[in-house]
Amino acid sequence: TVYNTLANTAITYGGTMGDGSFIDTRMGIDWIKSNVQTNVVNILLTNDVVPMSTQGIEMVKGTVKASLLEGAKAGILDEASIIVTAPELSEISPADRAARNLPNVVAYFTLLGAIHNVGITLTVTI
Repeated sequence: TVYNTLANTAITYGGTMGDGSFIDTRMGIDWIKSNVQTNVVNILLTNDVVPMSTQGIEMVKGTVKASLLEGAKAGILDEASIIVTAPELSEISPADRAARNLPNVVAYFTLLGAIHNVGITLTVTI
């Protein structure tokens, strides 16, 4: 990360992690993970029962999608890219059902990233 003054404004830029990835990417992924986990735990805590049924599975999927939509509103990910899948009730094994485990809820999305440099061509005609 570089700290500098540009146009009379103190700024930092070029912030990367030790592995070379940009810090906003790591922060965005961490925020999304935390937000999804918090919101899913909240539906488990605020409902007497989240049933092992199509309705319960849809509650979980809807909560994951709503969490990701918050990430889109925060400018972290592309709303149009969000896909959330979960198994059909009939695809959940008896062992998972007995253990009250909903496996394989998967979310796909694209991070937006950021613009750090801009190439501009000015054409002047006199």
